[in-house]
Amino acid sequence: MVRLAERRHSATTVAECAGAVVGFATIFAPSRDGDAGRRACELAALYVAPEHWRRGVGRALMRDAMDGAGAGGWLEITAWVFERNEAARAFYEQLGFAPDGATDVHGRSGEPAIRLRAPLRG
Repeated sequence: MVRLAERRHSATTVAECAGAVVGFATIFAPSRDGDAGRRACELAALYVAPEHWRRGVGRALMRDAMDGAGAGGWLEITAWVFERNEAARAFYEQLGFAPDGATDVHGRSGEPAIRLRAPLRG
């Protein structure tokens, strides 16, 4: 993993394979959600190129991002996911995420979304 950019309010971790970027995870800190809590950061984006799915890239990106956020003093991380995206929900649940009761409707698609939350280790 390579830390691509780290600013006061965001950090992006990049995964590469044979010199090519194959995925990234971006964390915003603090969370953009006003009700998430003062010590909560947010997974703003997670992307893995489809040809690298199910190879551990997403899990490695998330572990690195979560470890970095925890080391930075953040206590929790939130992530929004479409309610009906069962594969994404299962992925996040394996990493310790659980629904926290917050819901929203995605602005572009109109799909219902739920917020997931996980504790971070310091």
